Amino acid sequence: GLDRGGSCRGRAFRVAAPDAAATVAYLDERELVTHVYKRRNIPVVINGQRIPTVCYVADPGHEQYAGTLPVAEAAQVIGDGVGVSGNNPDYLRSAVEHLDELGIADGVTLQLNTLGDADSRDAWRAALVEYFEAHRAELSEDSQDRLQRNPLRILDSKDPRDKAFVADAPQIDAYLSGEAQDFFGAVTSGLDAAGVAWTRVPSLVRGLDYYRHTAFEFVTDRLGAQGTVLGGGRYDGLMEALGGPPTPAVGWAAGIERLAMLVGTRDGDAVADAIVVAEDDAAIPDATAAIGRLRRAGISAEMMASGSPRKRFDKAVKIGAGAIVAFAVREGEVARRIRAEDDVTARIEQALAN
Repeated sequence: GLDRGGSCRGRAFRVAAPDAAATVAYLDERELVTHVYKRRNIPVVINGQRIPTVCYVADPGHEQYAGTLPVAEAAQVIGDGVGVSGNNPDYLRSAVEHLDELGIADGVTLQLNTLGDADSRDAWRAALVEYFEAHRAELSEDSQDRLQRNPLRILDSKDPRDKAFVADAPQIDAYLSGEAQDFFGAVTSGLDAAGVAWTRVPSLVRGLDYYRHTAFEFVTDRLGAQGTVLGGGRYDGLMEALGGPPTPAVGWAAGIERLAMLVGTRDGDAVADAIVVAEDDAAIPDATAAIGRLRRAGISAEMMASGSPRKRFDKAVKIGAGAIVAFAVREGEVARRIRAEDDVTARIEQALAN
């Protein structure tokens, strides 16, 4: 780690100079909540060069510093933490509100399922193993591997060989304890009271054993097969798995590129004149430089440089920009290609030449 004398490997993000102050302000607000982290200017080595960067490093003198604690004690510290996320319906409603703020809640469906409490989940897991074991030879290779290790994941398999058996597989409702039924009922009642529409999807699961109770996803039909925009759930068993006490927990994560694609499809919204795509991570510096040149020439431009490199160009196409400038490594050199109308291509090439 970054204790004195230590080091770590990671990714550094380059921010355009006009955006630097706003980016640091955002990071300060996110990372300096309890002051356990300190902002430091630390040199990093990139392509053999030492470059100063902004980092956030834990303060060893802070009471929340846990860098030297055993795993069990660190879990206890995390388990004793108090957050402001609220209860399950509040948390889901918050996710809906964020989508509303982005203007993309329309056409996005909240899908829900319950995984039950620990006893319910264990009973369901045993029933699934027994059911799928009878069809082992006809399952896909991945599902045969998951059968004993992670049988719940078979339920969301996309392989046609597995789908033939998933429809008749045991469902969690038959194994829910009374407490687990009441818990899920409180979640759905809270959503109904808040006016949040939802759909029950029995095949929605989380494979890791520490997940409990509610699992959820926000799904759209506007992005093709990759329709999950945001997903999460409760992981009440995580602290116990780390050696700590039982601790309620909930979280979600969203795909930035998918959110951007949905925002880009809103009627009346302006789309950048050009999307600059780094089809290889090694081409990101060239793509970043191109962004600056285009903007200085009065051409609005956005970067597509995260997620799977081989999918970035297709994502840029779906956004619907008037031009795509792609950078990729070919035979050890960074190559550029432009997809646009001839007059736009000429304007872009002129901007990039300056």
